Amino acid sequence: MEKSSRLIVFNGEDFPYWKDRTEAYLRSQGHDIWAIVEEDYQLPATLQGIPLNDIVKFENNSKAKNILISALGRKEYARISHLKTAHAIWKKLCDYNEGTNEIKSMRLDTYTREFQMFRQRPGESLDSVAARFDNIVSNLRSCGDLAFTDNQLTR
Repeated sequence: MEKSSRLIVFNGEDFPYWKDRTEAYLRSQGHDIWAIVEEDYQLPATLQGIPLNDIVKFENNSKAKNILISALGRKEYARISHLKTAHAIWKKLCDYNEGTNEIKSMRLDTYTREFQMFRQRPGESLDSVAARFDNIVSNLRSCGDLAFTDNQLTR
């Protein structure tokens, strides 16, 4: 029996995790659903007399927008409630939570420093060490391509 994936509600914490899970969920709904999130889409003024292809895009935008709204807590919803397209919602959430290129660069420097200074704390269990390390690696990945090889991570 196939296990169904569930949406995770984003309440302002751990955006990279929420983003990855939500993108995977949107992609699982079909190529056209994810495409409407990735591409800028202009809502038609009216649906009367528009081609069937445009109606399908309108419906896909509605589906993607519903998924995104369903995956947001109240505070995050308030940030995007005025937006009409799934693309605009996704872009606003990414821009707000990931920041500008300058902020991303600063985060990358911070996470790289954490990685380089990583040590087991006195009395810390191996499970705790592994969890902290995985969190640092996850943060590095959220900044873009991981600059460390698997060999460097293992060492």
